[in-house]
Amino acid sequence: EVLNRFDDFQTFLVRYARRHEKRRSDGLAAGLFSEFVQHGLELGHSLEVLRSDHGFALGNTWVQFPGLDALNSAMQRLDAEDIDDVEVIAQGLLEAEASLRDSLDQVLGQLDATPASEALVNLRDAVDQRVRTLSSDVSDFQKM
Repeated sequence: EVLNRFDDFQTFLVRYARRHEKRRSDGLAAGLFSEFVQHGLELGHSLEVLRSDHGFALGNTWVQFPGLDALNSAMQRLDAEDIDDVEVIAQGLLEAEASLRDSLDQVLGQLDATPASEALVNLRDAVDQRVRTLSSDVSDFQKM
């Protein structure tokens, strides 16, 4: 069930992107949105690689990814409310990705050093970089 949520998340991202690509013509919103979709697809791919290559090694730690639910919920909310405000979008994504980063930190704290944990460290670092970028974006939008 938990593993299916990763597939659902990727499927939702692609569907969301296709549905909104024409509507999001504002430069800032479109740029932020396309960056997020790209990041989301990369994240989904990373999770898929972890699952296929290291799923057994990770064992039950998959169930400890509440941050993925937060990210999915943020996307669902932005979709349902048809939000175009770029600052609101950036803030929602920032909170969700920060939650995912924290979840990855919790999982890493419970794993011994293995190829699986190294892969998770790389994923956490990528999410952390995205959190920093979104923080900067939100700050820039607030100054406008």
